[in-house]
Amino acid sequence: MVVLKGFFFSLDSLLAASIMLASFLMVLSQPVENRQQLRDYRLDRVHTANMQPVQDWNSTYNTSNTVTESLMINLYNGSRSRAEDICSQYFNLNERYGIFTSNSTENTQICGKINIRPQDNLISETSITPIFKVNESMLGPRKITMVIRD
Repeated sequence: MVVLKGFFFSLDSLLAASIMLASFLMVLSQPVENRQQLRDYRLDRVHTANMQPVQDWNSTYNTSNTVTESLMINLYNGSRSRAEDICSQYFNLNERYGIFTSNSTENTQICGKINIRPQDNLISETSITPIFKVNESMLGPRKITMVIRD
């Protein structure tokens, strides 16, 4: 009887271990749904433009302003061509993008050539610009948005 007791104990533990292993393997074999859409790394430039000084990126511009501040100051100071030049050089993408600035009353495209069609898949990222000074007036904060046709 002692021999049978050990046999049933071993059989019982082997059966329990097999069931646990089978259930563990079933859980691992199920695919995980990842509904999170991966962000395009190119959209990060909108955020880095708020932090990166222009002269660190391009030494021909002798200013301590950030890229975003330089864009906004030139745009609202009447130097739109210089703002477009900084914008197109910094973001430096193909013709499938656009950089826009906006607040509650206006929406202005700074640079980029994006022709939006109904079938296009667009992705975008928005960042808030710091307050900047133009002609002794404080402007901002404004939104700066990068749109990419994917």
